[in-house]
Amino acid sequence: MLDDDRARKPSDRPHKNFLSKWIDGLGAAEKLIASLTAVVVAIGVLGTGVYYALNVWTKTFGRPSNTGTLTTTLTPSPTSPSPIPSTTSPTALPPTTFGNAQISNVTPAAGGSCIGNSVEVTVNVLDPASVSRELWLMAVVMTGTPIHPVYYAKHKVANTAGAHRVNIQFIGASVGSARNLVMVSSAQNSLKWLQDNLTNDGNPGWDIHRVRLPSSVQEISRPYKVIRRC
Repeated sequence: MLDDDRARKPSDRPHKNFLSKWIDGLGAAEKLIASLTAVVVAIGVLGTGVYYALNVWTKTFGRPSNTGTLTTTLTPSPTSPSPIPSTTSPTALPPTTFGNAQISNVTPAAGGSCIGNSVEVTVNVLDPASVSRELWLMAVVMTGTPIHPVYYAKHKVANTAGAHRVNIQFIGASVGSARNLVMVSSAQNSLKWLQDNLTNDGNPGWDIHRVRLPSSVQEISRPYKVIRRC
């Protein structure tokens, strides 16, 4: 009977729950890992709670004041503007200019008392022509039947601004005859025509080449009428 009573008597040692039994069954290393895991979980739960509380505070009262945390705002550096494609065309040659020159005075040459067959002509070059061109003084005689101009090359004039004086002759001009003096600007391809014209001054056989100006020779002055008086 005593034996049966002891068998049915509750044990003085309290019953252990499942978690206690599980911990008792772990080794020392496993207990350490379990402890660390519990700490990490606790920190995570605490961090979540802090974040939630801060989020609620911000929505309700606004952003909390700076309590010493240094916040640096990085301003993006300005970017250099993209270079604008150049639309400038390559350096072009200066436009061709015929120049501007005017005959300002005609006087007898060698101190003569009247306009004879030799005169001094004053030419004012106001604007020089392009460097590839030349300026020439010409005499234009209206003659023939029907009347037509005949162009006589008389003298090359310096292609520089200022007053220039040249002496010319009216070969074969009779007293009382008239002619118009003009300045012309010539391109390179007509310079030989001008030089041959001057070389053949006084040669009537060359007059057939004098009835018109070459297309690259341009009159650039007003005509200055001269009449032989003696």
